[in-house]
Amino acid sequence: MNICVICYDFEEKNFRNQPWRYIWEIIQYFLKKDYKVTVISNKINYDLDNLELHRVNRLHNIFGPSKELSKKLLEIDPDYIITLENFVSLVKNPIYINKPIIGIFSNPIYSLKEIFNVGINEFYRHPEILYNHLISALIPRFLVKNRIKNKSCLIAMSKDTRDKLENLKLNINIHFIPPGISDFDLEIPDSKKIKNIRQEICPEKIPLIIYFTSPLTLRGTDILLKSFEKFREKIPAKLVFLSRIDNNNVILDQIRLKNSVKKSHLEGSVKFISQNLSPEDIKIYISSSDIICIPFKLVISDVPISILEAMAMGKPVISTNIACIPGLLKGKGITIDQCNPGQLSSILENYAKNPEFFLSLGKSARIFMETYPKWDDIGYMFEELFKEIEI
Repeated sequence: MNICVICYDFEEKNFRNQPWRYIWEIIQYFLKKDYKVTVISNKINYDLDNLELHRVNRLHNIFGPSKELSKKLLEIDPDYIITLENFVSLVKNPIYINKPIIGIFSNPIYSLKEIFNVGINEFYRHPEILYNHLISALIPRFLVKNRIKNKSCLIAMSKDTRDKLENLKLNINIHFIPPGISDFDLEIPDSKKIKNIRQEICPEKIPLIIYFTSPLTLRGTDILLKSFEKFREKIPAKLVFLSRIDNNNVILDQIRLKNSVKKSHLEGSVKFISQNLSPEDIKIYISSSDIICIPFKLVISDVPISILEAMAMGKPVISTNIACIPGLLKGKGITIDQCNPGQLSSILENYAKNPEFFLSLGKSARIFMETYPKWDDIGYMFEELFKEIEI
């Protein structure tokens, strides 16, 4: 079987983030099955012996696929083509090739209200991210319906996105194939290591709240800090940011957060850990916490792997009532309204009053994740999908 994956920015530094994590995991599955896999991307910073890589200057232009991409596809002559899609890409001219094309719909679907709720400051800080979602929200859905006909099917990574796509009646098969987890994600770290980290970052016997991954304010880091400041006025607690620094914009956001900490005189209660932690170290920190709090303003790409990782460690997660998150956390975590620091502060106070309830949520999350699909299960779902599609 010859599979071609069209993926922008195919660089190793992105493989821990969505949607690249999803793409990379299914590629690894295909390679284990000895399928021929070719990746076409505008950026390539990775090398693997049995993975064929082709770089093009541009994957798409304003109208549709670039001539360079179309030429490469004819040269490769794949049996199946997998692409990343959103509403912007779906209304462009399609790829004209007589091959099955499977589109992975990578973005959550937002209303204009949800996008503007993030606040004007975010449009100044992160215009590229927000304008992409804004344009997607503004695109007339009948245009999508007319342009989508060359796709064999669409993949939704969350039930929320699947349901919203189905409600559009696009006359195309829509399949729900979620991101998976690995056996590693379920392995609980050594208890001594957890105890040592807890002693290091929070020697006081007070609630420990942890946020991890990028400190991007679109992920609600500033909302969390405001909530914690109010919570901290009533109850002693510690907040730790495990900050993954991906780019200059993220550095600027972390500087803003640190300045806010100084203005609020919270230096003794808020800690930033910015070194590049290994996945094992991240699990140890997560396991040392009482609560994981990631109050997204927007989920940039379906589905937040960070929430799955925290649930796998049996930790209660507080996040936001947007996109796929309510479905993920129902009965296993808590969601707040978008950009609502007061509500988040109240929930943190509830933890201090009733920690047993939050512990029960964490246990429910762990039980759920123990039967959650592994990445090999996700790869198998794609194999079964290939069988349904005629070449």
